[in-house]
Amino acid sequence: MNQALNRTELKYYFKVTGGFADQYRRDIERMIQSLDYGEDAIDFEIYDEMEYRQDDDIIVNTFTLSVLMLGTSKEQEDTLKQLMTDRYQARLVHEQRFDR
Repeated sequence: MNQALNRTELKYYFKVTGGFADQYRRDIERMIQSLDYGEDAIDFEIYDEMEYRQDDDIIVNTFTLSVLMLGTSKEQEDTLKQLMTDRYQARLVHEQRFDR
């Protein structure tokens, strides 16, 4: 019996100051991997990484995180969204749901 799986794609924009981007990315990766969603799947990718100096001395890193969630519930998606915006101050730049 085939059960319909929903698929949700989320994209977040991050801006990190002070040269802590590597630590920030590792923490985000660990957090996503630690979410216990059972057989549900989460895939993610970090891309569009840039680094520049602000006011000639402050290092600023920006990057985009794309998260693809397969078969997750609305509550699981909301948990991830809350962590991204509250804990990491990420800006949601894209959200798309594909229900089958």
